Amino acid sequence: IAEKTNLTKADSEKALKAFTEVVAEELKKGEKITLVGFGTFSFAFLENVLKITNKNERLFSISLSSIFGPIGNVVGGIISECIGGYQNKKSGFVVIVLQILSVIGGIAIPYTNGIWQFTCANLLFLFSFSALFPIVLGIIINSLPNEMKAMGNSFNNLVINLIGTVPGPYIYGVVNDLYAKENPRLAAKALFMFP
Repeated sequence: IAEKTNLTKADSEKALKAFTEVVAEELKKGEKITLVGFGTFSFAFLENVLKITNKNERLFSISLSSIFGPIGNVVGGIISECIGGYQNKKSGFVVIVLQILSVIGGIAIPYTNGIWQFTCANLLFLFSFSALFPIVLGIIINSLPNEMKAMGNSFNNLVINLIGTVPGPYIYGVVNDLYAKENPRLAAKALFMFP
């Protein structure tokens, strides 16, 4: 940030801290945050579809969800080590089980009717989906010759981002803008059914 804005590193850190504090404060108030060219952030699904108006419940659910992804990632690596590494045939079975769990959680999310149902389905989805990443990446990397491992890692990340991470929120936003009044759950269905 300092490089791009010609601010000192200290001033850049202050600006970034102020920005993140303002975003957090506005989300806590239930306001939408729009970053031009990047997207709009809000508790829209929780508030508009599930009718969860208690800000503390929304914040608790989202906060809990935000830590389960990284925990799932670490647990995925630990599971892989416990079963003998990425080259062990059990790794494929673990990937299938985690994928089934993430699909169950993802499919359940648009059909939840309360904050605790949403939170449980979301935690199942995030935890199991995140646990997949280290195992799948390890299988991919270990299946490649040494001279192709760096390219395999890069290509894997490119495909994940191009197919899922980047277009997912955009698809949610477009479907929500078009169909929110007629079918408020359709955008969540589109997001979680998307590859």
